[in-house]
Amino acid sequence: MNGSRKQQSEFLMRVLTRQVRAVTLDQAIRIVDSNGLPKASVRPLLASLIEMGVIETSPMVVAYPRVQDRIVLWHKHRGAPDHEKTRWQLSRRWAEVEPVSANVYWATPKAEQFYGGVAGMLNHTGQIEHDLGTAEVLTLAYERNCRWTADWIGEDLLKREYPQLAGQLKAMPDAVTLVAHGEIFKAVEFGGQYSTKRLQRLHEAFVGRAIRYELW
Repeated sequence: MNGSRKQQSEFLMRVLTRQVRAVTLDQAIRIVDSNGLPKASVRPLLASLIEMGVIETSPMVVAYPRVQDRIVLWHKHRGAPDHEKTRWQLSRRWAEVEPVSANVYWATPKAEQFYGGVAGMLNHTGQIEHDLGTAEVLTLAYERNCRWTADWIGEDLLKREYPQLAGQLKAMPDAVTLVAHGEIFKAVEFGGQYSTKRLQRLHEAFVGRAIRYELW
């Protein structure tokens, strides 16, 4: 690999081993483009990573919302959100989602040997769609040049590399951002078809530790 290709591969593998479990081809292209790397290089780059055995891919039919903004933002200076309203917003947006065909990519266990982090763990379709929804939040953050993308740690990496932090949480978010001294700055959750009770429990878990959180 030349320097540019090496830079691209390391950046994309960091996303797949440290930040999210999987991405679609569209998300990979948008993430790479946001990092100032050429879109045209993404397909051959993915092909080379597959040949190396550090990622796998599969065509899938998936349905998940393309988010544009947070539904809930809570911090210690805000009151509790309206959980019933949030439940209704989540339910409505999931009801409007249309399934699409997509090539999905995830890191293999071999990737951990080369890049560290955690290999993707793809389970049933519902979980994959939730994971892709989480990846959509991160993709959007990269496109908007949010400074906290560099501090984003995915759920699996949080459990493995920061077990003490993870053990203190009463609810495990999809991702967190960490400050320099290794404490959680905020939790990030991609909203599924959550009940009012689940939203209440999620809120109480983060409020109890005074952790700022965003629900997308």
